[in-house]
Amino acid sequence: MGNPLGIICFFLGWIASIVSGFFVHKFLYHHLKKNWLAFLLSLLGMIPLGFLLSILGKLLILKTISGPSDLGGALAIGIGMALFYIFFIIIGLALYLITVIILTIYHWVKKK
Repeated sequence: MGNPLGIICFFLGWIASIVSGFFVHKFLYHHLKKNWLAFLLSLLGMIPLGFLLSILGKLLILKTISGPSDLGGALAIGIGMALFYIFFIIIGLALYLITVIILTIYHWVKKK
């Protein structure tokens, strides 16, 4: 059975990635008026977003699996959860980066 809090955190993490990418880039572009500098500083937003996704990811794997399992099963479960945790963080950061790149391209096209 899945962890309902984990499912909420999964979608909340992806939504937070897109929303933070949008607002960070919009804020920097508005105040700097320079596309390259705004884009490069927007990339620094990946650091706090990575911490946020890490915290949400820990809530994803918070529920323990009950019942007895042997050493091989425990290793498989641990490796599977670690891979899913890494996948969650990578996808969140990729969504942030895609959002920032799309906004940068939009500003370049709008400027011309």
